[in-house]
Amino acid sequence: MLILRILFVGLLLNALSFSVKANDSIRLTLDAWSAGYDKIIYEADIYYSEQLTDFYTENNYQPLWLNQTKLTTNGHKLLDAIKLISEEGLLPNDYHLNQLKYLDELIEINTEYDILLSDAYLLLSSHLLNGKVSPTYLKKEWVVIEKDFNHIGQLTRIKNNETVDSVLNSLKPKSKYYKKLKQWLTKLTRLPEMNWDQLALKPAIKINMSDPRIPLIREKLLFWGDYTLENPSEMFDGEIYDDETYDSPLFEAIEKFQIRHGLDTDGIIGKQTLEALNLSVDDQIKKIKVNLERFRWQKNVVSENRIEVNIAEFNLRVYLNNQLVMEKPVIVGKNYRKTPVFDDQLKYLVFNPTWTVPQRLINEDKLPQILKDPDYLDNMEFKLFEIGTSTAVDPKSVDWTAVTKKNFPFRMVQSPGDKNALGQVKFMFPNSFDVYLHDTPARELFNKSGRAFSSGCIRVKDPIDLAELLLKNQSVERNKIDSILKSKETKTIYLTKPIAISLEYWTTWVDESNTLIVRNDIYGRDDVLFKALTQPLTKVISTEENIIETTNL
Repeated sequence: MLILRILFVGLLLNALSFSVKANDSIRLTLDAWSAGYDKIIYEADIYYSEQLTDFYTENNYQPLWLNQTKLTTNGHKLLDAIKLISEEGLLPNDYHLNQLKYLDELIEINTEYDILLSDAYLLLSSHLLNGKVSPTYLKKEWVVIEKDFNHIGQLTRIKNNETVDSVLNSLKPKSKYYKKLKQWLTKLTRLPEMNWDQLALKPAIKINMSDPRIPLIREKLLFWGDYTLENPSEMFDGEIYDDETYDSPLFEAIEKFQIRHGLDTDGIIGKQTLEALNLSVDDQIKKIKVNLERFRWQKNVVSENRIEVNIAEFNLRVYLNNQLVMEKPVIVGKNYRKTPVFDDQLKYLVFNPTWTVPQRLINEDKLPQILKDPDYLDNMEFKLFEIGTSTAVDPKSVDWTAVTKKNFPFRMVQSPGDKNALGQVKFMFPNSFDVYLHDTPARELFNKSGRAFSSGCIRVKDPIDLAELLLKNQSVERNKIDSILKSKETKTIYLTKPIAISLEYWTTWVDESNTLIVRNDIYGRDDVLFKALTQPLTKVISTEENIIETTNL
């Protein structure tokens, strides 16, 4: 019994000795930082030195991830999470993996590693919650309200014995579509490399034609799941791959492919279809990674009643009680007048609206037309007003040869009617971009598969259907709306309960049937984001225009 007591006391003293040494080691490191020494541990930059100093000081410099020179269970779990973080589309080395990867093999672990693990944990937590790349990297066109991140609180969760797995999972996007996209990333990254040749973009191929590109097209469609074999044993039939005839089964597969990619569903293998077929597996992996990052920018809770516009899809969806109740094609901004991304509340509708032309559009679009055609203003039913007043000005009294972009002295307002650029109705969610939903007199543009034609606002096909749906609970039936429109008088109706609206930008996602959907990156945003996402973690980078933050810390 005495021997056991001696052994117990020895173990206790040894543990206390380690604790004292560990505490001293952590304290000395933090003191060195306070004295102005570089905040570096084993050649790794420390990003959260202030927060780590506060946490360890408040907790008497106790190690968080080590127990007597060994990793705790949570320490092992954190190391595993870092090693597997590529499954989320992130880079393991951003979280000090180069310094930490052999940690679980060491017989004794120096206490400085505890601080390094804490820094890696905070970086990983922050990036899972808000993304690695700051949305400001995409300039003012992307507005995101960052979710609150309490650094001390995150470390305290581990101190209070929450598991790393549960903490990190609680920070990831909650959307089931995030998980579905992750599954596709895992699937594609585990496949062998496909060294496909590029398909020539012309001539087009129509059904029953023969073309040497057909075998490779069939192979690609089989890979992506658009082409299926009636008999699985045909997989090993060389004749199927060698057949150069564009037959009916392949025609059906091409139509599926075109639907998945938002192309004209005509079964013709033309330039746009061939360009989409030329996307490699690596191209699709890149698309998935940037869209996973966009999920991390989103707020965790979405409204049960909401309008979602996917700019890259040219599509609007309305959800009531989380059920999809309406879907409409839309027209979005041109590449040089991009539709921005942000969340807001749609508050009111204006029937038979007037259109006050923004100054930018006057200078860039309207003034050249006025100078070219003196009758343009009358023909298009525009009125001129002195700026700051309601005094109307006769266009014919203006010396247009003296008017320039720099001195345009009028407000331009288009009257309600068939020629009005906003059509019969606009849906307002007042914002700094002056963007809203509206009708359009140019309804033939909805027949196009790519619909980036506007100056930034979103034009909706059959918008009266949307108006009727939004006003359904306010006793504003279709016949009343028709009566308002017939009157040609401008009328504003406020929603008794504003509805959430999100302008979003998704270039790939997985639908309810687990089908991978792909859209063109119409604004070139994917490349910019992917470059920032895959570069080693840094607080700032230099661009041609300026120096901007790229990381969420």
